[in-house]
Amino acid sequence: MILPKASLPKFMHYGFSEKQMGIPKILTILAIVPVMLATVHYNTIVHPFTLADNRHYIFYVFRILLRTHPAVKYAATIVYFLCGWAVISAFGFSTSTPPPRFIQASQSAPASKPSVQKGQKAQKQTDSKRQPPKKIAQPPKTQQLTPEAFAKIQEAIKQRQMQQPDAPRVSFVLVWLAATALSLITAPLVEPRYFIIPWVMWRLHLPRQPTPLVYREQRPRDAKEALHAKIATNFPLFLETFWFLVINAVTGYVFLYKGFEWPQEPGKIQRFMW
Repeated sequence: MILPKASLPKFMHYGFSEKQMGIPKILTILAIVPVMLATVHYNTIVHPFTLADNRHYIFYVFRILLRTHPAVKYAATIVYFLCGWAVISAFGFSTSTPPPRFIQASQSAPASKPSVQKGQKAQKQTDSKRQPPKKIAQPPKTQQLTPEAFAKIQEAIKQRQMQQPDAPRVSFVLVWLAATALSLITAPLVEPRYFIIPWVMWRLHLPRQPTPLVYREQRPRDAKEALHAKIATNFPLFLETFWFLVINAVTGYVFLYKGFEWPQEPGKIQRFMW
């Protein structure tokens, strides 16, 4: 979410805070990027199988991109950092607020009247007989909350909590990072399929897509506007689904129709795979 608000349409403004919409700070970059550069320099292991089998996509990533020039693998560190920042910060993209709590106000005890002398008390009694009694203004009666109204309020709070769940806890993020790092750093051969389980855990714990701010500030006036609000809320999910369908369609097409033969194995079709 580093794009300026002016460049985004209204249905993509979700009311995120400036802290959520900001870019990484300079101190964060200076603290993390050097560690990543050292890791790339001392721990870049290219498995022989990676450069021996040209049926895998990772073969072309290492052969064409990362081995074109020695400095390419270091320049890719910036891409790694930005992707990692986007993945971790996505856990905090939530606009949910804590629900209101009902408190019961206790009635304060009436203040005790100060003791007066007998002479003053007698004088007040004689004065009250001479003057007509004054009417004391009664406080307005407050309308009590009925059980039906209270149940409706509780149901509305429950629905709002279901629609906008809180972001995952810091403990989960730390455990997820540690488990992902241990499973990938210790593997001498890294392929896209190794990221499936970490990605599934990340995707399941993302906060649900909030309703755009333009539809959250005021209720839809009719069914058409309510439909537009639902479409705008689920628009990122539509894009995500479309993106996955395109990837699977291209992968399936290359697998089925872009086969090739190895010179040492004539007549056998080799197919691209993950």
